[in-house]
This record gives sequence, structure tokens and C-alpha cells, in this order.
Amino acid sequence: MRRRSCRGNATGLNALHWAVDRGHLDVVNLLIRHGAPLETRNNFGGTVLGMATWSAMQNLRPQHPAIIEALLAVGARVADADHPAGHPRIDALLDRHRNAAL
Repeated sequence: MRRRSCRGNATGLNALHWAVDRGHLDVVNLLIRHGAPLETRNNFGGTVLGMATWSAMQNLRPQHPAIIEALLAVGARVADADHPAGHPRIDALLDRHRNAAL
């Protein structure tokens, strides 16, 4: 029996989830421009924005704040983000968008 990989399709992560996790802002922007869905949920229940905040909490990469800003700017639902994220800049971004939605 072949063992299933914990990467790729076995996780339910799409290309946008992976780009967000790895902190690749240029790829995130490219995928957004081409209509990648923001609200697709992975096998763990997280959307792309949820993945961005989770990734930032686990292993903050320099582009994570800009990625979160880009996702929020194109309509990612702030309610799907892990909050507080434990990073002042990210928490301020989420608070600003959460308050604007009220």
C-alpha cells in the first residue's frame, strides 16, 4: 500500500494556500489577479486568510503582513483569520478591517 503524502492534495491546500504559507507575495498577487478563490477551505478548515495568519503565528516571514493586507484588500473575510495573531502589525491590520466591517 502506498503511503499518502501530507503535502499537496492530501491537505486540501490549493496553490494560493501554499503561496501564502511560504510567504511568496509575488505569487499571491499573481494568483489573485487570475481569480484564485479566497474562501476555499483546506482539510483543516482554514481559508487562505486563515492560513496566512496561522502561518505568520507559526513562522513569520517578511512578506506575511503584506500578504495579509493584499488578501484583505481584495475581500478576504476577516472573520476567517486567527485573531489575535500575536504580531502587533498583523493584529493591527486585522483590527482595522474587523472594525471597518462593523
